[in-house]
Amino acid sequence: MIYFTTKDELEHMRSLLRTFESIIAIESTTSERLREAGTEYLTPYGMFKHIRKEAAKNYPEYQELRTAYAKMIPRANQISKRENVPWYKEGIAALIEGGMPFQGSIFEFVLKRPSAIIDIDTDVRDTVNQIIGILEHKEIHEFRQIINPLYWLKVVIIFIVRLPYSILELSGFDVEKIQDYLIFRTFQLLYVIALILILVRFGLIPIIDLKSLLIP
Repeated sequence: MIYFTTKDELEHMRSLLRTFESIIAIESTTSERLREAGTEYLTPYGMFKHIRKEAAKNYPEYQELRTAYAKMIPRANQISKRENVPWYKEGIAALIEGGMPFQGSIFEFVLKRPSAIIDIDTDVRDTVNQIIGILEHKEIHEFRQIINPLYWLKVVIIFIVRLPYSILELSGFDVEKIQDYLIFRTFQLLYVIALILILVRFGLIPIIDLKSLLIP
């Protein structure tokens, strides 16, 4: 059901955010410790590499967090794309960083940062929180639907209306082509009229959106 899919996606994004924050906390602590020790780097890449190496050495869970986070990225990309939330970023690193162009998912950049100047962390937090907000709204709406008996009545009626078409599709017929024939159009009309008469007989028409009964 859609409600449970949304609920699962919501937990996925929350889990991704928690894992992300754990990674950043370890890297930030490691970076601060190295800075206090006076560690110097020739390049930003060298800095990132050293921080990750030291983090893995001092925090046994660090690599496990990175692995878990990496596995969450593909689904996070899909959810972001579906909800039309910007998740893809492209640009050019600063000249001091080599000036190389980069492009890809902002979630992936957490594992392989293209630039020390671009604030990837804020981009990830803002994107994930925006998606969480969208999914929370959807979850509430869909929960209200599944506890509403009228919603299920509508689902059953639409299923009955579409049943002949579903049977034809299972039989291997191209329903879109069949719908072009006059005989099929006539059958379609008579079928829907008969269903409407039944709904009128039982007083159900006021609670059913007739547009939902029409076959595209």
